[in-house]
Amino acid sequence: MEGRGPDIFCFDNSKIDDRLPISHHNQVNIDIITDFIEAEDKIKLSPLVFDRINYGHESDFTGLQYYFDQLDNIIIKDEYLEFTIKLTAHIKLNDGDFIFGV
Repeated sequence: MEGRGPDIFCFDNSKIDDRLPISHHNQVNIDIITDFIEAEDKIKLSPLVFDRINYGHESDFTGLQYYFDQLDNIIIKDEYLEFTIKLTAHIKLNDGDFIFGV
């Protein structure tokens, strides 16, 4: 979706104003974000238990993991809640790219 200004990709499956919903699903389906802009757009995970993002293949109860796949896409994954988000970009994610907490 192209638009003016920052986008907020919501993982809570709600849609408020110009925020874009991301649906909860299992490992078979992957939500794909194709136009994420670093330091402008946000991924909203506030209804979930996460409080940080970590690079690597290991997540824990409150930390979410991300890594790059063989095509240089970002894969954001949680083994416990069984969801995957793919960003078609090669950027270094940090906590500022997310909205954590309730």
